[in-house]
Amino acid sequence: DVEARSLRLDVDDEELERRRAAWTPPPARYERGYGALYNEQITQADTGCDFEFLARPGTVQDPYAG
Repeated sequence: DVEARSLRLDVDDEELERRRAAWTPPPARYERGYGALYNEQITQADTGCDFEFLARPGTVQDPYAG
């Protein structure tokens, strides 16, 4: 439901738990170079998709944000 900003998952809790227990992360695709740096350092979308080493404590106002 886009207007309500919600997502309904039609999978019961037992099935979700079974999937979580069976899941293993895929192997690293890159061991060095830019690909490895990206995999290790890029933050998630809710924190800006930026390199971790560029993050500063506190809030920085984006001059282009409205």
